[in-house]
Parts: sequence; structure tokens; C-alpha cells
Amino acid sequence: GTALLRFAVQEEKTESVGGFLWCWKSYLSGDLFYKEGIQLSGRVVAVNLVQVCLACYITIVGVLLTQLFVYLWSIGKSQIDGMVEFILEYFDFEVLAEDIARNINITNVCEQMADPTVCSNISIEDIKNYISGDAIQAFVSSIAYSAYPREAYMIYTPMIVYTIIAGGTATVLFFLYIPSVCRTILQFRCAEEGFFYDEKRFQLYRTRVDNTTFLLGAIFWTGLLGPVIIGFLGMLAVFLFLWQATRQAMFSVLAIIIGIAFTVLIREAFAMILKTSFRGFYRRHVNKVNI
Repeated sequence: GTALLRFAVQEEKTESVGGFLWCWKSYLSGDLFYKEGIQLSGRVVAVNLVQVCLACYITIVGVLLTQLFVYLWSIGKSQIDGMVEFILEYFDFEVLAEDIARNINITNVCEQMADPTVCSNISIEDIKNYISGDAIQAFVSSIAYSAYPREAYMIYTPMIVYTIIAGGTATVLFFLYIPSVCRTILQFRCAEEGFFYDEKRFQLYRTRVDNTTFLLGAIFWTGLLGPVIIGFLGMLAVFLFLWQATRQAMFSVLAIIIGIAFTVLIREAFAMILKTSFRGFYRRHVNKVNI
């Protein structure tokens, strides 16, 4: 009787529940269990600990990969010629150059030129010397030097961005998991989630109980691959902006995107300003709209 009287007196009092900070504060203080009656299972806690480990693992691996790639870049920069020679020897470009020179018909080439007299002093030996293994090696070396990242910051800056984005994403997943579980429980308790009142959905979900066994694996691989993929995309974008081979093209694309976005923002700003001048399709302020 006393409890009912107290409830009748205090029934107008309300308390806000739910939310990110509220959930973590209640969980750490114990109020989530003792006051709200929400007990998190050992599986939920274990998954959350796995997410912490994944966040630490991704961050540590990102730091180690940054150091490794910078070290490999410093070694590769001094051995570009050696790598070019290895590639040319592996694919036997010397023999290929001789075959190309041997199959060239000087007469046909000269006839197609605007000034055929240019070829009067050219012999097959001159062509062999021009299309030689050394010439091909010099050409490939020039391409390799122009494509190889010139500065170390082109390597470590994208890797730092990868580490920050991937580690940050994994950390966010860790902090959002328990509040998400609490939110779902409170929605069921307050009947905001009409699962138990929807016979069709209830019958649909209760037929495949074995699907719940996929949850742990899905959470693990999502917590690992999700941050890695997002971090890789951020790293790739930064690298393309820093790499000398793609920098100009990327800034051109960025300028186009900024121009389009600026145009859209101006349009939306004018639309918001003129929104009050219309009622439906009728103009309330004709002069203002015409301007």
C-alpha cells in the first residue's frame, strides 16, 4: 500500500534516461544494474574488450607500418637503377630491342615522313643503337625516377592519417557498442520497439535462432576490417594529393568539387532567404522574389 501511495505522489516526476554519456556513467557507477535493472551479459562485455584490443592492435600496427614503409622508401630511393636493371634482365629487354630494330622497314618509315631526305643517312645499325637495351633502360629509369615519391613525407604523412583514422574508428566502435545495447534494451522496455507486438516480425525473427551465433564473428570482423578499409581510403586520398605524379590532377578535381559545392551552397542560401516570401506556389513578396 505504501509503495502505491508513493507512486501516486511521485508519478509526475520524470527522469531522462538513455544517451551516450548517461549509459557509460551508469555502467561505470553500477547504477545501470542496481538502479535501472539492466545487466549486460558476459558476451557483451567480452565483445567490448575485444573491440578495445582491436583498437590497440590497429594503432600499433599502423605505427609499425609507418616506420617500415619509410625505411623501405629510403632504401628504394638509392636502388632505383638496380631495380630497373633487374626488371630489364628478368624480361630480357635486350633481345626485345634487337627484334624490334630488326623488324623495322626503314623504307616504309621514311616514305611516311614529311621529309624523306631525313632518312638518307640512317642505317639499320643506327636504329639498333637507338633502340637498344641501354636506351630502354634509360627510358624506364626516367619513368621510375619521375614516379618514385621524392620526399619522405609523401610516405609517412598518409600512413599517419591511416593510423589516426583507423585507430579512431575502432575506438569509436568500442565506445558506441554498450550505449547501443542499452538503447535497444530501453526501447524494448518502453515499447518503442514494437517487436513483441508485431506478430509478423516476431514469427520471422524467432525462426532462425542460429543466426545469433554469427553476431560475435560479425562484430569482430566489422571492428577489424571496417576501420582498416576506412583508414585505407583516407590514406589513399592523402597520398594522391601528396604524390607528385597525381598532385596536379587531384587539385584540379578538388577545385571542381569546391566550385560545385560553393554554387550549391549559394543556391541553398538564397532558397532559405526567399522561403519566407512564398506560401505554397504563391509569392507573398513579389518584388523581393523578382530580385
